Amino acid sequence: MTFKREQILEVVRGGGGRTTKRSLALSLGLSGAARRELRFTLKDMVDDGTLIRDERKQFRCADSLPNVMVLGIDSIDEHGDL
Repeated sequence: MTFKREQILEVVRGGGGRTTKRSLALSLGLSGAARRELRFTLKDMVDDGTLIRDERKQFRCADSLPNVMVLGIDSIDEHGDL
């Protein structure tokens, strides 16, 4: 079975930033040589900036926000808004 980059992006977007190679292969129904092709395609997608691979080896789309973000609060106004 073959797959396309668009299918990978669709699965990654649906995974909420917690998509691994294994879960991708299961979602796309891949086995054997197709998993090897998936590995090379994922590497290409990370290299060209389409996907981001984090320290937990999970993939997310480059145009999506990370799950955690550090914010700096400058002041609080008279209504209590940050």
